[in-house]
Amino acid sequence: MHVIYINYYSDANPERKKEYLECLRKNQALDFIDRIIVFLEKDEHRQDIANKAKLEFINLGRRLEFRDVIDHASRALPANTIVTILNLDIYLEDSGEWRNIDRDYFQRGNVPRALVAKRHNLDINYVPTKEDKWWQVGNFCDAWVLKTPFDLEFIKEDFWFCVGGAPGCDNVMMFLMNAYYHTFSWGD
Repeated sequence: MHVIYINYYSDANPERKKEYLECLRKNQALDFIDRIIVFLEKDEHRQDIANKAKLEFINLGRRLEFRDVIDHASRALPANTIVTILNLDIYLEDSGEWRNIDRDYFQRGNVPRALVAKRHNLDINYVPTKEDKWWQVGNFCDAWVLKTPFDLEFIKEDFWFCVGGAPGCDNVMMFLMNAYYHTFSWGD
């Protein structure tokens, strides 16, 4: 099983809101994704989403923090579930790498493993680009991938910080993952 966790809020900027909903739509369309857990900042924000296939809503009433995902996944998901935490403006590529992530990544080599992934941006013509300055130093991440059950010491860490959009959150999460898991980046 492969589950995505995201935070959703209704952005006041219509173009940004459209981008968020398009990313959600693309993730829903992936046949290798079984469920998407959507943490809402306000319950009425679910009205923005027309297609609710694969979606499970949780009204959090605030911005999503990594602790919320760790606690929910630990409590609600069966063992051997792939857990992908995404920023809202990210969608996974429909590729063999993502489709076969359990067999080709999590079940190979040193275990336990974790994965972080940097993004490519799409320009106005949908051509992939990257932010070279940040790409070179690995100073950001937009997807964090783990497998249940989580390491018992890992889940005791302080995860009370936002998923994306908060200074240093990417690096802190990568640091914590690396302390307990053999962590790789799928940057390219």
